[in-house]
Amino acid sequence: MEYKDVFDAFGELLGCNKIRLRRISFNAFCRMGRLGWFSRRHLRFASLIEADLHNANLYGTDFGYADLSYANLSGANLRKACLVSANLERAFLDQANCSEAVFTDANMPHIRGERVKMPNARLCNTDLRHANLGFANLRNADLRHADLRFANLSKANLHNANLEDADLRNACLRGAKLLGANLENARLDGANI
Repeated sequence: MEYKDVFDAFGELLGCNKIRLRRISFNAFCRMGRLGWFSRRHLRFASLIEADLHNANLYGTDFGYADLSYANLSGANLRKACLVSANLERAFLDQANCSEAVFTDANMPHIRGERVKMPNARLCNTDLRHANLGFANLRNADLRHADLRFANLSKANLHNANLEDADLRNACLRGAKLLGANLENARLDGANI
């Protein structure tokens, strides 16, 4: 099948809701949605490696099991988005709004998320090793069983966050707000508090 316009430049559509788009820009992404190639709200299993979706409005989008590794989601609106079991390795989430988003079982090592807003987000069983979450808002976030080894959480807001059974070994929590946080059974060996 021969593709024109956006697909020649940015990727190919692989039947049955599987989308493979490498280094796609948000404008091209929206054009494809308007052309009826896919629904922007249902991107389960999509491959969006290195996609440039900064400042995109992705409110409520289902990215379950999608590959967003190295994607630029800085400043994006991911409020109430579903990213269950998604791969966000080395993704950029600086200043993104991820309020009430679901990241359960997501793979997020080495993400850059300075000043990311994640209040009430669900991050259970999430791999956040070496994540940079300095100044992040994780108020009321559910981080049970999360792997936060070597993560930077300096000056992060973790008020009332649930960190039960979380692995925070060697994490940097300098200046983090932990009022009301649940740290029951959390591993804190070598953490900088």
